[in-house]
Amino acid sequence: MIYLAVSFQATGGTAPYTWSVANGSVPPGLALSAGGTFTGNDTKAGTFSFTAKVTDSGGQVATAPVSMKVFPPLAVSQPCINICFVGVGCTTCGRFGTVTGGAGPYHYKVVGGAIPLGMSLNGFALGGAWPFASPAAPNLAAVDIINVRPLWSLAVSVTDDFGVTRTVSASWLEFGPLTFNGCTAGTQCASCGTSPCQDTSITYSGGNPTDSVTVSVVKVCDVNQKCATDAAGMAALLPPGWSATAKGTTLTVTMDCTNQPACPNGIFYADVYIVLVDHGTCVAPAYVQTFSTIFNVDV
Repeated sequence: MIYLAVSFQATGGTAPYTWSVANGSVPPGLALSAGGTFTGNDTKAGTFSFTAKVTDSGGQVATAPVSMKVFPPLAVSQPCINICFVGVGCTTCGRFGTVTGGAGPYHYKVVGGAIPLGMSLNGFALGGAWPFASPAAPNLAAVDIINVRPLWSLAVSVTDDFGVTRTVSASWLEFGPLTFNGCTAGTQCASCGTSPCQDTSITYSGGNPTDSVTVSVVKVCDVNQKCATDAAGMAALLPPGWSATAKGTTLTVTMDCTNQPACPNGIFYADVYIVLVDHGTCVAPAYVQTFSTIFNVDV
């Protein structure tokens, strides 16, 4: 962990001088030579106090207290060296590394890639919102062609006050907002016309492929367009056996009116307003929830 050699100097008396440690603890792994220079490799960080003793050729002795600080080695973390997923517009997922050890102040420099459009760099953290970027943006590293998602890359070096340098590399695959495919806000997207029913016609795209996505009911209306938006009211108007789950890119809706009091003669009607909710940590608040679309039950 040694960075700089440490040598002691004496004045007065009659040279040559002979140096030694009178008492106290020197950093482990180091030894004070008779010439007044520490040699070896320090093995433990910390602050060490001892008394240095110098003897001149005439036998005169002088001592002085010494405090020596040994810094831990400069080290960095690289959580996004392979890939990090981040949502467009997100402002909370810009950190891509940390630095420990070494001696400050630290000095940072971009050594590869480019800062995403409109963002700023502070150490190993990007500030601002992740941009909407076309695949042709000039400072993109690449594009995930299948999903048309921008891929950003950046490499930043840090140098401590001893001149030791480490580099952090990062890559981000940026995903767009979660959205229903082929549906529009507030209009019917799919329906069940028989009971029991299992419908998988609604698909969705966007969002982080590793995030948990759930389906939430935000409004239910009956055949008379009596609507409810509170939990108890919606539960009373939902079709019997209702469930809605999102997995992969498909939304699966099921219901079953078989022998249910709520379905006299097997008849039931409801407009169920549903949204998708992205539970990822790197999703901008504006895109956590999709617009609502209607799943109609008319059996």
